[in-house]
Amino acid sequence: MNIPLLKYGCLLYLLGTGLGCQLPYPKRSAHRPPPHASQAAALVWLKRKAHLHYRDAHNRKQQAIVQVRMHRDQRIWCYVTTPLGIAVVRAMATPTQVTIINYLQRAYYVYDYAALSQALGFSCSYSLLQALLLGTWPWDSSSQAHVQTTPQHATYHHYHHDEWYTGTVDRQANRLVQLAIDHMAHGRQGIITYEYSSTHSGDALPCKVTICVPQGVRWPSVQDTVQLIYAKGSSWTAQPLTFPFAVPKAYAAR
Repeated sequence: MNIPLLKYGCLLYLLGTGLGCQLPYPKRSAHRPPPHASQAAALVWLKRKAHLHYRDAHNRKQQAIVQVRMHRDQRIWCYVTTPLGIAVVRAMATPTQVTIINYLQRAYYVYDYAALSQALGFSCSYSLLQALLLGTWPWDSSSQAHVQTTPQHATYHHYHHDEWYTGTVDRQANRLVQLAIDHMAHGRQGIITYEYSSTHSGDALPCKVTICVPQGVRWPSVQDTVQLIYAKGSSWTAQPLTFPFAVPKAYAAR
């Protein structure tokens, strides 16, 4: 099981402080939710489960189980285990910070988004994490100056912190089918591709996500691509969810 990938990778579709304490519940963010299908936009609680597939630096196939829960605009919770159920990583993202518990290293990490961006090698924010999880364009599409359209797709462009984002959106479903991130200063590009199941089109959530890891991003043990394949039957719910998250007292801060 590869620790560098699991430590950072679970934050792409997702992702408090205090030793041994439950995280404080943050105030509601003023961030406007990105455009989304009407049925999903009416709900705020999301629960999903996925299989994570990738190859390590030795070209060996690896996999993990990823559980994700979200309260829109407030928190994203992620729990990663081995296929045998051994806890590896638990993460919590709020609009102000991200905390990661590494069970195998008996340590935890607390990042604000400036520090997380530096650790990952690309700009990161809560709104971006939420948009990547939902498969939506991270910015207000109505304000985009550079838009190209075809009968089926709209292509949006956005420049943000020395990075150029290009998103291809299905116009009818208002769903992101591809997001390319070009880092202008370092000359590298990452591509995220979304696939949707026709039987689950009503909730507008991706069933498969493929991440092409760009050269230079600080996942030194990962090769080429990472795939998240979501289980059926996990989606939006009207019932409030719990977010179990407590740092064990014996764990060291890193």
